[in-house]
Parts: sequence; structure tokens; C-alpha cells
Amino acid sequence: MKKSEQALIDFFLRSTTPYAILSIVSGQNHVAKNFKFEQFNSSFEEYFGLRKIDIDGCLLTDLLRQYPNVLELIFNVLEEIDLHHSTVERELLVPVIKRWINVVFFPIDSITIGLIVRDIHEEVLLRNEIDGFMTANLDMLCVVNLDAVFLKVNPHFADVMEIEIEDLTNKSFYEFIHPDDIETTKVIMSQLAEGNPIRGFVNRYRKQDGEFLNIEWSATVKEGLIYASGQNITTQMRSSQEILQANEELRRLTDKLGETNIHLERAATTDELTGIYNRHYFEIKVTELMDAADNGNSSLSLIMFDLDHFKRINDTYGHPIGDQILIKTTDICRKNLRTEDLFARFGGEEFVIVLRNSTVLAALRVAEKLRAAIYNSNPEMVGRYSCSFGVAERAKSESFTNWYKRADKSLYHAKSSGRNRVSVNNRLKDPFNEINLYWQSEWNSGNSEIDRQHRSLLDGAQQLYRCILNDKVNEFIENDLDKLIEDINVHFRYEISLLQSLGYDDVNEHQELHQALVEKTLRFRNELRSNTVKPEAFFSFLVDNVILVHLVKEDVKFFPIFIQRD
Repeated sequence: MKKSEQALIDFFLRSTTPYAILSIVSGQNHVAKNFKFEQFNSSFEEYFGLRKIDIDGCLLTDLLRQYPNVLELIFNVLEEIDLHHSTVERELLVPVIKRWINVVFFPIDSITIGLIVRDIHEEVLLRNEIDGFMTANLDMLCVVNLDAVFLKVNPHFADVMEIEIEDLTNKSFYEFIHPDDIETTKVIMSQLAEGNPIRGFVNRYRKQDGEFLNIEWSATVKEGLIYASGQNITTQMRSSQEILQANEELRRLTDKLGETNIHLERAATTDELTGIYNRHYFEIKVTELMDAADNGNSSLSLIMFDLDHFKRINDTYGHPIGDQILIKTTDICRKNLRTEDLFARFGGEEFVIVLRNSTVLAALRVAEKLRAAIYNSNPEMVGRYSCSFGVAERAKSESFTNWYKRADKSLYHAKSSGRNRVSVNNRLKDPFNEINLYWQSEWNSGNSEIDRQHRSLLDGAQQLYRCILNDKVNEFIENDLDKLIEDINVHFRYEISLLQSLGYDDVNEHQELHQALVEKTLRFRNELRSNTVKPEAFFSFLVDNVILVHLVKEDVKFFPIFIQRD
């Protein structure tokens, strides 16, 4: 036997594809009457669940006696081959294993026929499922893959679109969708790819003549194929003003979402070099922490620090080394801070830390721990370097501006006292020395009574300020606090009444601001009398929120009314 013949036999016997060879048992006039199994490989035995002893030399009629329909089909095929000596391919369901197979019958010589068997059970089931879906009692039906390519459409789909089925099949449906609907359709496709069915989604499809139709879709995905049914709702949409308004609102929200996304992209939360929060995020988050601390009566402490002689490091070793020192400093701090602490790079070599539920004493311990860890790190690239720290605990309702100024003063004191040290400022009086409590010309509204009342409120704040400095707070609380609060109420009522009479458009919003300030002022009064809040915090709220901020940011909005009337 030649090597090539032996190799062919080995391939036949070892192949994972079922093979068999049958010989023709001829009757009279050489017309085939039966077929006998001559050879088959182990894959053939395993696939059909037969033993070699069951089929070796067995006649086909004996093997398939119980399945006359299958026997008749195979006999017809084998006789066709015997007569015409041509290859025949058939699909059939094998009852004994209950699976669909594809069989290729081919003549080997005048008395021998070969069989090649391929399992197509899943293919047939899927094909039947698609065919069943396409003939279901629905409207426009299509099957597409996850690449958005039409695999099948039903005749009604083609009729509605006025396009031939063959001109749709194997085309991307994005070729037919209105350009403005492509992005929202891609979002829906992503949802389907994740296994989420959709219902009630509407987009526009282009007909053969260029007209766009509004199609409402319901779709689900199974085994990587999307089964979709659509209804042409163009007429309903043209006659329904509510749907048109809904689409306009959708477009508006989409535009707004796009603007928001652009804003979020520009306002990244982390510092690119160090990986910690940046100043933008810090300023957002610290406001949330301050509100939470006020509502929960918890303490907050602020640590500010920067690197001593950092410019010297950059000038001596270069900016890349300076960047490495900033990164190393950040890593040291992160290892010594809690996950709930807010840590951010404020700019350049300056950093800020907000410690939640921490008094000034706890913050001092943390700052000293960080200072020592940085100083003792002694990196090989530059040797020993240091940082200076400023610490301040926030008073209840104290503005961030005042709190920050006190921590900044502490940091300046640490710098001016020799660097590489921690300084604390837990006194609220110092920042107030810098507040200008005198009337500014730009605060004149053009209405003499409004200006008189604004000046009176400022005088009340000055009176509280003098009491704080002279340790006469209790006297103020006893004799003057209620009068100041009543003056605030009287002013607010008069201002709203005047604005209403003048037809000010935003009078309701302005009244809501007044109400919120009054409620917070009354809470402060109760806390002052129960000694649960420091008078300095009330002064900070009164000056920052009730008088200066409200006057400069809100009241100035209605000043033009008085100027126009003059």
C-alpha cells in the first residue's frame, strides 16, 4: 500500500467528522435494491450512538426498518446517485438521535457511495425561529445582527419603505436612518447588546423616494440577533401636538446633556500630576461637608500646607524632579490619612486637607504626623525637605472664606516662624479685623428707605462685632438680639411689599430667599441662647449671608427698577 493511500485511510478513521462508505447491492437489471455498510469511522459510531458490531456489514434496510420515511428518502438519493453518478446533498431529521443533519452523498466508483455527515441542528432551529418570527402576525418585522446589518425583513417592511427586500438585506440600517437620529439609535443598540429589551423607541427611516417615516420599535435580543417589530406612526405624530412637544423637549434635554457633559469633561475632579482631587472638586465637596457638619453638629478641621523652598528644589534639580517630590509628598499624606478625609492639591505646591469629625487637637496631631513623615522621608533625589502646616477648626456655620483665611494665617505664621512646623489658629476674632463694615457707595439702591434699612442692619452687625471684641456678648443677646432679628424681618417684609407694588418679575424667588435666611437666623438665636453655637459664628453668618452676600448678590438685581422710575 502506498503511503498516500495509508494517509488517506488514517485521515478517514481519525477524523472528527462522521464518514461512511456503502456498497450497492444490486437487483435485476442492475437497479439498486439495497445498500450495505462497508466502512465507517469512530466519529460515525459515536454520533449516531451505534456500535461497530451493529452496523459492520449491515444492510441499510435492516438499520432503518423502524423509520420508513427516512429510509425512503435515503433510498431515493442513493438510487439517484447510482443512476446519474452525481453528488447529492440533503437535510434530514434523524429520529434515533432527534437531530437535524446535512448529508453529502457522492459516488466513489460504480458500486461504492461515500457519506459525509454534518450536524446542523442549531442552524435549523435558528432558521425555523427566524422564519416563524418573520411570518408572525405583526407589523414591520426584521432581524438584524449587533453590527446593525439587516439579515431578514418581511414583505410588509419592504412595502412600507417602498424598497425591495434584496435592497435591504445585508445593508446597515444606519444607511436609512435620519442623521439626527443616529446617535440615539446607537444608544438603543448598546442597550440591546447588553441584553435589555426596548419598547416604544421612535426614529425616522428614509423611504425610496427620500421621505422620512416615523417608526416606533419594540425589540429584543437572543443569541446575538436582534428581533424587532416596528409600526409606522408618521400619521399619528403629524396629528399629535403632544408628541411633537415631547420630541422638542427630548432634543432640548439632549442638548442640555451635551452641554453638561462638556462641562464635566472640562471640570475633571482629579489633579493630573498627583492623582488626588483638584481645587475645583475640593470647592464643590467642601460646601457639602460644611452643610453636613452644620446639620449634624459635627466638627470639621482644615489643614493647609505647602513645601518649604520648593522654588529652590525646581531651580536646583529641575522641574521633573520637583514634580516627583510633589508626587512623593502626596503619597506620604495618602498613607497617613483616612479614606473619608478630603485631600486636594490647591495649586502649585499648596495642599489642603479637610478632616471630618475632627477637633483642632485631632487635626494638630494629624498635621504633626504628616510633617514628621515628610521630613524623615529623605528622598535620594533631593535629600531631606520639609513642609509648613496651618490648622484651623471650623466654627458652626462659619463661611469657608473665613475658615480658609484663618488656616492660611496659621500657615503664614508657620512659615515666618522658621518653617518645618505646625501652627494653629482657632480664634475667630482675627479674621473679623479685616472685614469692612462701612457703607459702600455701590450699595445705594436709588430708594432712600431701602438704603436706610440696609444701613440699620449693618449698624446692628457692627454692634454685635463690638460686643464680641469687648466680651459683652451676653448683654447683646439679652438686650439687642431680638431687636436685630425683628429689624431683619421688618426690612424683608417692606422690601417684598415694595417689589410687589412695582411689579418685580422675580419677587417670589426673592421672597423664598428671605424666608430661608429668616429661618436660619431664628435657629441661630435659639442656639446662641442655649450656648450651643459661638457668637462669632452668628456674626459670620449675619455679615456674610444676611447683609453682604444677600445685598451684593441678590438685592442689586432689583436696583435698576428704582433708577428707571427716577
